[in-house]
Amino acid sequence: MSPRQRRDLKSDDEIRVASLAQHIIREGAAMKKVNLLLICLLGLLISGCGPPPPAWSTPTPTVVSEWEVARLALWGRGFVNGVAFSPDGRFLAVAPTPRGIYLYDPETLEEVRFIEINIGVRSVAFSPDGEIVASGLDDGRVLLSRVEDGTLVRALQGEGFMTNVPFSPDGEMLAAACGDGVVRVWRVADGTLLYSLEGHTDDYINGVAFSPDGSILAAGSKKSTVKLWRVDDGTLLRTLQASSWISSLAFSPDGQTLASADGNGTVHIWRVEDWSLLHTLGGPVEYLQVVAFSPDGQLLASGSFDGPVLLWRVEDGTLLHTLAGDVHGVMSVAFSPDGRTLASASKGGTVRLYRVPPTGGSQRQ
Repeated sequence: MSPRQRRDLKSDDEIRVASLAQHIIREGAAMKKVNLLLICLLGLLISGCGPPPPAWSTPTPTVVSEWEVARLALWGRGFVNGVAFSPDGRFLAVAPTPRGIYLYDPETLEEVRFIEINIGVRSVAFSPDGEIVASGLDDGRVLLSRVEDGTLVRALQGEGFMTNVPFSPDGEMLAAACGDGVVRVWRVADGTLLYSLEGHTDDYINGVAFSPDGSILAAGSKKSTVKLWRVDDGTLLRTLQASSWISSLAFSPDGQTLASADGNGTVHIWRVEDWSLLHTLGGPVEYLQVVAFSPDGQLLASGSFDGPVLLWRVEDGTLLHTLAGDVHGVMSVAFSPDGRTLASASKGGTVRLYRVPPTGGSQRQ
């Protein structure tokens, strides 16, 4: 364990929570409960017994704290704004403000590297090739750092704090949701500002997302709109109207749907083909902060200011489970590339890792 990690954690006992939790899950009664639950679910799926739930229903979910693998870290001050897995799954980036970016090995939970940033970090993202990690800052900059050694590659200058900094699927561009209501898009290779999208001027942008094919950039705002831009030239294609302010956006891996989380605790699922509203998911929370699709597109995770992490089945919109979160609220969620682990970051300064249960259409061992 590095000296820095000992300094950041409140006690040596807390950094051993990972191994203890994994031992409990593997050896204790909690694992038996999870196995029994999965067997029951699998039996229902195979036999077809019992009436199916209504389309996009929200039944009372089971709280499954047993699926929590570990509390990765607890910082003495500040809160964690972002978590992200590297594309190859080797690293988990954790961004507690105002310290910097910690890179962890998600298997051993050991700190691999620390990239010091002495200002608040709002968001974090890996480039598609996994070589660069981007951090969106409170001072309007986006820093591009080399994952291998943490050195700064370049700084991109925007305005206001950066709430979201995704790379395009090909890694050639980076977009930022800026605090001044403008979406800025840069060329990663040389830092050139390609264009500024000002359709949300005098507004607050909470999230931006590239479509999987890289042709569309979606931006959600506090004025309850989602604007869709053509990436090639920055042309505004369409504006979607939601029921409340937009807190997060995510395209499904196949690019057929777009999920938007809003301030009244609902998730809207839009069909990309014609941008019609397919479904609305409503759960036992008042304010959703973030959404993320699993790599296979079968699950949708959402984090809320109320604390819990909700796990939905995308096929029919069933709320599968409510994962024990942080009472201080969840700021970020991310699936590992293999879909087996879900990470959440909270205002309380914790990062939690959950073992993702098998879905009905894709059993994992």
